[in-house]
Amino acid sequence: MTKKIRRSLLSAAALVLAIGPGLSSCSKSSEQNATEPPATEQTATAPAAEQEANMDDQSAQNAKALLKAMSDYLAAQKTISMSFNSIFEVVSGTHQKLQIATSGTVDLERPDKIHTTRKSGFSDTEMTFDGKTLSFLGKSQNAYIQAEAPGTIDTLIDQLTGGGEAEIGFDDACLADLAAERARRAVSVGCLLSIDSDAHYIKELDYVRWGISQARRAWVTPADVVNTRSRADLLAWTAAKPERV
Repeated sequence: MTKKIRRSLLSAAALVLAIGPGLSSCSKSSEQNATEPPATEQTATAPAAEQEANMDDQSAQNAKALLKAMSDYLAAQKTISMSFNSIFEVVSGTHQKLQIATSGTVDLERPDKIHTTRKSGFSDTEMTFDGKTLSFLGKSQNAYIQAEAPGTIDTLIDQLTGGGEAEIGFDDACLADLAAERARRAVSVGCLLSIDSDAHYIKELDYVRWGISQARRAWVTPADVVNTRSRADLLAWTAAKPERV
């Protein structure tokens, strides 16, 4: 009886040894098949990604075409009249974010006439250009400025954006003289900026850090700031245009 049991056990062990590797290899193969996506799925994914990229590219082209059509339409108009409302944000010295609302109007008649108004809690201004003279009226400041600027509206814009200087001053009461959006625009048209504290007392000299923070928000670089230059470079810059001093 014992011999029969031993023979049965040996036969079972031999059977396991014989079919074990086969079972192992089958199991491994099925695991690989489960983790690897079918060939049809791989081939289907590539065209889908390519199709999505083509759709994005087509959307970008359509957006550019629409923007150009709008721009061409406005450029072709001889008269334009509009009103606007806008809000820009500033951060005070106490880290408070403030929103300042402004509104205005624009009346344009090509090629050489434009009248604008702008009103906010801090200013009430009016500008007129008649092809010969540019006039500014600061109603709240009781100030009036005129400059000879013969030409068209396009040449006036070229003169106004052909380079200049602007200041980013900052204090707790007045906030920033130049908003980040306008600082970015000023640099884009060739203006140089100066950064200062707008201090009236010695203890306020440290406010210059807020002016620097405002310039950073506008992505202004040291090359765009006149008071980052060396003494020699600054003297050369002023000598090239004495009216700057």
